[in-house]
Amino acid sequence: MQEMTLKELGNLMRNIRIAKNKELRQRGEPEITQGILAEKIGVSLTTISDWEQGKTQPGVLNFLKFCHALNISIDEILGSKKNSKPPHQWFQLRPITQR
Repeated sequence: MQEMTLKELGNLMRNIRIAKNKELRQRGEPEITQGILAEKIGVSLTTISDWEQGKTQPGVLNFLKFCHALNISIDEILGSKKNSKPPHQWFQLRPITQR
């Protein structure tokens, strides 16, 4: 199994939020900005920005809150649902290394 860098995790998190916003726009619903996401998770806007830029990583609890706030399951992100591929061709999460 290959390792995932902080930058790759940040890109994944940003892409998840962008994909969710695309769905919301198509349904005529308001988008989830970094600020709204930060408020839902209970962290600062800077924290969300740092995650998406790959400067820092969320802890497990905050990653679960991130998934809940965007109404996406960990299984969807990991691509571990039976007979399913990760949405929007996201790659599977791998162990994180600092580089």
